[in-house]
Amino acid sequence: MKAREIMTRDVISILDETTVEDAARLLARNRISGLPVVNAAGMLLGLVTEHDLIAKQGRMVSEIMSRGVITVSPDTEVEQVQHLLTNQRIRRVPVVEDGKVVGIVSRSDLVRQI
Repeated sequence: MKAREIMTRDVISILDETTVEDAARLLARNRISGLPVVNAAGMLLGLVTEHDLIAKQGRMVSEIMSRGVITVSPDTEVEQVQHLLTNQRIRRVPVVEDGKVVGIVSRSDLVRQI
């Protein structure tokens, strides 16, 4: 099975120039714990999580987001995604094609496959 078969396609993302307050509202409103951060062209720049919001100082998402995000392609095997989520101790992995986010696989997406 491939990442494209289990990923969430309607990814809620946020622009890097968004305020931290707006990011917090977006997370709370959608009951999610992290968001891909993209630029105006839709290219993935990083991730902003609840942890970033409470542990880091900054006004803008670009100042507190985590960079160097682990990503997978739509054709990545689900077993490899599972390995990444457990061994890297991350909760979600963006699915990226040509630098743009086309989906996201979270731990809950994997649990639904059991």
